Amino acid sequence: MTHFLEKTDYIERFLVPSNPLFTISHEDVNQTYGGELLSHFTPLSAEDNLIDHALESLRQNETTVLAVRARRVLLAIQDKINYLLKNKLDLPPLPKIHAFNVDDGSILLEWVFDDFRIGFSIEPLETESSWFLITNEERDSISASGYLSDTIENTLLWIISFVIVNT
Repeated sequence: MTHFLEKTDYIERFLVPSNPLFTISHEDVNQTYGGELLSHFTPLSAEDNLIDHALESLRQNETTVLAVRARRVLLAIQDKINYLLKNKLDLPPLPKIHAFNVDDGSILLEWVFDDFRIGFSIEPLETESSWFLITNEERDSISASGYLSDTIENTLLWIISFVIVNT
């Protein structure tokens, strides 16, 4: 994925596809960017690691195709959060993501907030895997959903933007 950067002496901005603009303070104006940031290698505090509980739950099915696909989604979410943290975006405390084995053989990933809930259903048939977002009445009872596909990166950026704006 490509991030477009705008650099000035004091501010660095990047634009994500869903069009929100995040402003990030920039301390070292002489820093150079080359290639992708490997944010999944960034050390995290316990409260910034959103996926540790979910990964622990997936360890019992560690080698199944579903668990591999679920881990891929979890790591993509954490990678995007790490990128924001690495660039000093002041994020509110975020809840942990949890994983559940469902009776029908699928895996459910849930990220539960006070006013909304985000989920990913990882299905045995990959084309049936989906995501959802549901809010309560205080957030105007919004519901959104779709299939997970090759555009998962754009979907995750939209979801994380929603999380940041609404927490």
